[in-house]
Amino acid sequence: MRVCPRCSIETHESVCPDDGAETIGVQEAAAPTYPAGTLIAGRYRVEGVIGLGGFGAVYRCTQLNMNQVVAVKILRSEHLTSIEHVKRFTREAQAVSKLKHPNTIHIFDFGAHTDGALFLAMEYLEGETLGHRLDTVGTLPWETLLHIMVQVCHSLTEAHNMPLVHRDLKPENIMLLPVAGDPNFVKLLDFGIAKIQSKETTPSQSQLTETGMIMGTPTYMSPEQAKGDPIDGRSDLYSLGIMMYEALTGRPPFQGETPMTVLVAHIKDPPAAMPRDGSIPHVPASVERAVLKCLEKNPDQRPQSAMALVELLLQARRTAAEPGTTAVTRSPLENMATIGMEGVDTGAVLSVRDPTGLSQVQDRPLQTPAKVKVAPSRAPLWMGLGAVGFVAAAAVAVALMADKPAPVPAQTPTIAAQPAAAPAAPQPQVAAPALPVVAAP
Repeated sequence: MRVCPRCSIETHESVCPDDGAETIGVQEAAAPTYPAGTLIAGRYRVEGVIGLGGFGAVYRCTQLNMNQVVAVKILRSEHLTSIEHVKRFTREAQAVSKLKHPNTIHIFDFGAHTDGALFLAMEYLEGETLGHRLDTVGTLPWETLLHIMVQVCHSLTEAHNMPLVHRDLKPENIMLLPVAGDPNFVKLLDFGIAKIQSKETTPSQSQLTETGMIMGTPTYMSPEQAKGDPIDGRSDLYSLGIMMYEALTGRPPFQGETPMTVLVAHIKDPPAAMPRDGSIPHVPASVERAVLKCLEKNPDQRPQSAMALVELLLQARRTAAEPGTTAVTRSPLENMATIGMEGVDTGAVLSVRDPTGLSQVQDRPLQTPAKVKVAPSRAPLWMGLGAVGFVAAAAVAVALMADKPAPVPAQTPTIAAQPAAAPAAPQPQVAAPALPVVAAP
């Protein structure tokens, strides 16, 4: 039996009788490991094996008509041994090939090899996976992690809007590349078991979603995915929360001796708070709160979209970057100095405009300025000198008005003899006002 990749009609013909597309046969035997020089579908020459995974093998190939290096993934037979599996593969391959975001790997071709094995052709990437990075360094600085995860969320935003759920987010599916000076440019990989969420599906299509079938990697599964319940994009955000927790602490929040133990923990157990005993690098409280927000058991309590998670992560970064500091936005003429206030909470609230535009107004507790830090001004020098002169003149005037001249003594006090010197003309003297001195922190 064969399946048309366009209309999903079942036929014994090699060409679809309805639309003329080349049909794909159901794979009956395990796909072999192809040696170098093998031509896949007559247009991709195998140069070597990149890696093996749960859903197939990936080869480094040369695309003959373009003479460029590409990656070709051959899917394992056990996932494509029925008409339903082949239909789902063709339908989802078409959807994934429409993903164009720069942070998503580009899939540009799919089909069947002459031996019946199904393949996906995609861009070839040179870098390392997040999984390999964590195996090497153990943990990531929280700033680096947020930079990576924001990019992953941008990729997921396009996919979720299709709507397409990844379902197998894990460190091994996040590739880190050096691009334009950024050593951590993200490419999200392997939508191989992605699931299309559609409000308008035919009865035959709805059967392909296989509700109740658990697919993915247990360590990173959401509770609803572990139970085989219907899922949406918020399931992917839970998986991101698991990865962030692991990258910050060196271990995933839920572990067990068997996959079933891990799945049960996802469903029932709360994640432990991150250690504060110095055993891991410092994680700001705002960042930890963002991670734990993704790990809520109830999807309604997580960020409701990938872009909502981006905003949460950026806010956590802003809060962590300047703890205890209230930033005041000023006009260029007013921006004489940047003042940070640290002290005791007075109970008052200061509304601060967010310069990023992500959150229009933030309400923060107003702090009594026990310490004042003045940063170098970006205003012209003459403006700074003018302001200082104005403040000094005002201080002198206030001092003169407040203080009366002391009465002159009736007799001149005795002065010890000193070496003779030329007499100097008397000069009027004015006491300089005392300026406040701020101790350096």
